[in-house]
Amino acid sequence: MEFLVDFMYQFAEENSWEDGYIPEQLRSFFTTWAFLAKVEADTKLCDYVLHNLYQYVNTQLISQEEFEEFMLKFIV
Repeated sequence: MEFLVDFMYQFAEENSWEDGYIPEQLRSFFTTWAFLAKVEADTKLCDYVLHNLYQYVNTQLISQEEFEEFMLKFIV
């Protein structure tokens, strides 16, 4: 599943959070990864990946807390 995490990081870095469906696409990838890898919210691995993803998103439009809430919507 590491390839999917790397893909998400690359996707977040290469696309702008403000563009169209990018946030929803990234959340879809994240949700898929979480289900396939059986990663639950509020675990060290989940927190680690979310923290790194937020660094790649690089936006001032959303706080890290808001980002995490958005990304976790379908797995909590």
